Amino acid sequence: MTRFLSILFIVALGSGFMAGLAATSPDMYDTADKYMDENNWFDLDIKSTLGFTADDVAAVASDADVKEAIGTNVFDIVLACGDTEYTCRVFATLCDAENPMNGVVLKEGRMPENDGECLAQITMGRYFDGDIKIGDVLTLSGDNKNYDILDGCIKKNSLTVVGFVESPMCISITAEPSTVGTGRIALDIYTAADFFKTDYFTDIFVTLKGAAELDAFGDEYEDLINGRLSSIEALGDDRMKIRRDSIKETARESMAFLQKAAMLAAQIKSAGTMPDTAAIKQIYENAAAAVLTASGEPALASLLPQTEKAVAEGISDAGGLEALASAIAADIKAADNMTGEVSEVSWILRTRYDNTGFSAYDSNVGKVSALSKIFPAFFFMVALLVALTTMTRLVEENRAQIGTLKALGFTNGQILREYMFYSLLSSALGCALGFAVGFRLFPRAISSAYSMMFILPETQTPFRADIALWVAPVTVGSILLASFLACHAEYKASPAALMQPKAPAAGKRIFLEHLPFIWKKLSFTHKVTCRNLFRYKKRFFMTVIGVAGCSALLLTGFGLRDSVSDIVDKQFGEIYKYELTLMTGGEEAMQSDDALAALLSDKSLVSDKMDFFEENAKAGEAVKTESIKICVPSEPSRTENFIALRNRKSGEAIAFPENGTVLTEKLCEKLGISVGDTVTLENADGKKGTVTVAGITENYISSYAYMNAATYESAFGTSPEFSHVMCRLAGNADANDATGRFMNCESVVFANSSVSLKNSFSDSIKSINGVILTLILAAGLLCMVTLYNLTNVNICERRKELATIRVLGFHKREVENYIFRETNILSFIGAAAGLLVGVWLHSFVVRTVEVDQVMFGRSIYPMSYIYALAISVAFTLLVNIVMRGKIRSIDMVEAMKAND
Repeated sequence: MTRFLSILFIVALGSGFMAGLAATSPDMYDTADKYMDENNWFDLDIKSTLGFTADDVAAVASDADVKEAIGTNVFDIVLACGDTEYTCRVFATLCDAENPMNGVVLKEGRMPENDGECLAQITMGRYFDGDIKIGDVLTLSGDNKNYDILDGCIKKNSLTVVGFVESPMCISITAEPSTVGTGRIALDIYTAADFFKTDYFTDIFVTLKGAAELDAFGDEYEDLINGRLSSIEALGDDRMKIRRDSIKETARESMAFLQKAAMLAAQIKSAGTMPDTAAIKQIYENAAAAVLTASGEPALASLLPQTEKAVAEGISDAGGLEALASAIAADIKAADNMTGEVSEVSWILRTRYDNTGFSAYDSNVGKVSALSKIFPAFFFMVALLVALTTMTRLVEENRAQIGTLKALGFTNGQILREYMFYSLLSSALGCALGFAVGFRLFPRAISSAYSMMFILPETQTPFRADIALWVAPVTVGSILLASFLACHAEYKASPAALMQPKAPAAGKRIFLEHLPFIWKKLSFTHKVTCRNLFRYKKRFFMTVIGVAGCSALLLTGFGLRDSVSDIVDKQFGEIYKYELTLMTGGEEAMQSDDALAALLSDKSLVSDKMDFFEENAKAGEAVKTESIKICVPSEPSRTENFIALRNRKSGEAIAFPENGTVLTEKLCEKLGISVGDTVTLENADGKKGTVTVAGITENYISSYAYMNAATYESAFGTSPEFSHVMCRLAGNADANDATGRFMNCESVVFANSSVSLKNSFSDSIKSINGVILTLILAAGLLCMVTLYNLTNVNICERRKELATIRVLGFHKREVENYIFRETNILSFIGAAAGLLVGVWLHSFVVRTVEVDQVMFGRSIYPMSYIYALAISVAFTLLVNIVMRGKIRSIDMVEAMKAND
């Protein structure tokens, strides 16, 4: 029964781990997909800087591929609660429909009952101090750069929080980027559909026919979405032409009203008398109505701020009249500019993959999927090896029984059926137990590790027949094959030979005996141990291979933790030396922004800065291209103050090249290029150029090509525009506060803090650490079961030998050490060999589970070797304790009986 249970358990462990890990990614994907379908999440989010009319929404809804389309408003706004300000994304999507698109799940409180109430979803834990509660009031902050426009677009300047919700709009604590406030969304707000009083929509959310029936993370869904984008884009081109013509006409009407006001102001000024301002105010209000009320164009909403201010302040003297005339002239110019600017605008189509939470979840679960293709296979091979060894030993131990049955007339087939049924029963029950536990344990354990990073329902863990139908045959078939081969080897012998025990392996001189200065110093028991280690070669290799496999798995698990931690510790601690990057509206806008200049020159905030150019690009030939970023610093000689260019293996610094480019390591690995080669780059404008690779630098996030301005101009024929800024913050400066201050500058389009990026990756690592811990525990358990089975086989094979030395006067502890000394040595040899195998396995796994634009560390830290070896040794000692009772329970008289 002990042997039967040991086989059953080792099979359960191997099949459960393989099936459970294989089911983890599908379970996590299916749970998220179901959550998104239940809340009717969008497939496409269409945006336009000109906004959309009801006719635009109707046109999209009438497309043959569209299931449903709704127009709504989504604004990024800075809202204040007390003294704390939050960068919020306000969704005006709540409606009374039974299954509204982009629905929310109420977790606390109640739904809004009027347009002054809202629901809140906490999206960024690190930026949220937890003091917002139901009943708090969020007020429009005066720090909004476009405060005047927002104030005219919303019905109320304050919202009362009446409930907390969860939504597919934000399933990750990694915040969406924003162009206002701190540059990162801290709070999602959901309001009534009519909270905004504009007559236009900022977004059209679309669901497509047939999309809900597909796995949102699968290739079929992605193909469906990509295949239907072209028709929506074509529709957008037609609708934008209509939209542009409408806006130009509105702008011309606005100009006509303003010109009337200007003429009246000029007449009054020449007459030298002060008029009743009601006439001028009426003309202005008519102009405003043409822009805001009649057309509701978001692009024109800010055309009249100067005139509005002048009228609001009143006209009481000639100076006021002069100010009004100047204001009207400024607004006329703005309206005139608008008629030309709108010609360059088009629809922007965003899919779920553009949502930070969705793409992050897809990427992280994809890593688990990659692991499930490697770890279980290696794990299963070790478990299967032990199970096969156990079955082979069982058949060999029953030689006498097989011989007796043959002598009594039983056929080989009849005897074989007994062992085949034994193997079938133990392995089938083992698979059943493995599936029962594995399909639930591993997906739950791993998905729970991601719960700190993603806001989703508890992962559902159904029985997956598709996985069971290939794991079970492989497992059971392997055990049956081993039993057949073991029995077949015994059938060749005669019954008389089978009823005699196999002669023990002959003793031979070992290598140590040729080293007398060592051999003579060994005690008798130690000499016996040394001889036994090499005498039983099969046991030697089985134990070493089994333990080596477990040790390799342990080292790979710890090594993965090291590799992932390198992303944060090295990228943000050693390679990136800056804390903040700014993207502005261009060199001209940046140079004319006095507020930005003041912040950059404030040494209490910024200790050092450098302008640079950056654009998205591609590297490689047409058949094999990779997405990269081209970075051109304005002062190449000072680059080392902000970015460390260095060789990963040697640690040597790479000088910024006068000619050529420095590429990041993973990019060169994927393209198969090295220093001295040439690479073809395609910039954001589609222009191609060929440059020489002058160096390959260590880098873990994104792929870069670093070059100077002369190299860029030579390659692409245009000069780079230095519209970005790298900032090193002063020692006491807070990165989040600095981000908010820079975002308030007129020319700053986006500010990105490396601190927030570091925190995002740290969160990702925490969840991956949970996955790795699960793998390490499973490998440790496999190590224990492996040692238990092999030690049990060893004791069963040598019962007569152990009884003999016990009769000869060996104490109980000496008899135990006689076995355990060999086990300990073999385990240590296996663990040490496993460390060597683990280095290779770690390298293979790291390159397999890496995702695009991220390179894992390639090094395993010394402590990981120590941990892997220590766990192997600890489980060996634990097995010794467990097996001590087995040795002491041997019946010496029974064991020494001869078959003769």
